[in-house]
Amino acid sequence: MDRVRVRITNVDTGVSTETFSNAVGVYRLVAVEPGKYVVEYSFQGFETKQVQNVVVTATQEVVLNQSL
Repeated sequence: MDRVRVRITNVDTGVSTETFSNAVGVYRLVAVEPGKYVVEYSFQGFETKQVQNVVVTATQEVVLNQSL
């Protein structure tokens, strides 16, 4: 099954969390601390993509639609 690795890193603390998408590209990270993040998408054979300055606030759902 082909799944994209999704890693988020808090810019201020350096703490990273990662997950993998499902077969259709959907992923979810829960209980993310408020802060500014870098989101990294990677899949074998594709260039890694980074999204900078993703701001998460309390009780917010952030949706990022990306393609590799």
